[in-house]
Amino acid sequence: METLLGILRIAFIVVLAGAIAFIGDRVGHQVGRRRMSLFGLRPKHTSTIVAVGFGMLIALGVTLAFLAASHYARTAFFRLSELNAQVASLQKQVQDREQELARTQNENLIQGNNQPITPTYAVVNADQSPQRIHDEVKTIFTNAVSEANRVWVPLGLKPYDRPVDDADHDKKFNEAATYIRRNCYPVAGIVFPVAAHNLFRGDRLSISLNITCDRLVYKKGQEIAAITVPGGAVPNIGYLLALTQQAANDHGMPAYTSEPFGNPSNLQTIQRELSKAKGKFRLVARAGNTVRAIGPLVIQLNVERME
Repeated sequence: METLLGILRIAFIVVLAGAIAFIGDRVGHQVGRRRMSLFGLRPKHTSTIVAVGFGMLIALGVTLAFLAASHYARTAFFRLSELNAQVASLQKQVQDREQELARTQNENLIQGNNQPITPTYAVVNADQSPQRIHDEVKTIFTNAVSEANRVWVPLGLKPYDRPVDDADHDKKFNEAATYIRRNCYPVAGIVFPVAAHNLFRGDRLSISLNITCDRLVYKKGQEIAAITVPGGAVPNIGYLLALTQQAANDHGMPAYTSEPFGNPSNLQTIQRELSKAKGKFRLVARAGNTVRAIGPLVIQLNVERME
């Protein structure tokens, strides 16, 4: 389709050029027959100038009309360099993604972007002074660097060797303290040291901080997720747990604290109840207690008959 449109455009330009040439020639011919003179020139020269000028005016008029009618034409005429730069930038991004994917497929990925760089997180009270919060964040980051160097360097990453006391880090700590104070007050901020980007074998450790406010996520007994289960069937508990965690994440609970767990006897009771039942049921995961962003996500499973 695009090839056909391209051929039609070329044909239109050829026909248009022929029409302009024909009109210009006829106008020049008429001027020559009437032996008109421009600026004292001989009629022959005048007819040539008029023919060329008339053809130029027609071409200009067609071009202006085309520009007025077509956004693509205006873009091609006046923003071509900008578009070329954008295309080059996008091509570079695609190449970078392809290289990163190739490195991942070659099993060189050590830790993914935004994934925990240490197994623990820290809680910082937002009702403290900004300087106190700054100092706590700095301590959290310093400890994370030490732990990350201990854990990840033997696995193939280069150690994090930038000084924590430099201006860049101080700016990062101030920004984190400001966020906690402004957005989390009067509750606490949960600080997670994570990988700043995908870390491949041979890369230098790069660490950033994710911050979530420790707010109420679910009240006790509130429904989190549910699946439909026919009586006599074995419920897909794994799928329900995945839906539960995703729902908790969508409600502001970070992935690091949102892994659901419950009482094994509750699950066994549910499975026995469904194995003997007939009809269609909803298997519902509800909050087993009051759930905050800091966790834990304790759930209670209930079976509800569907009408």
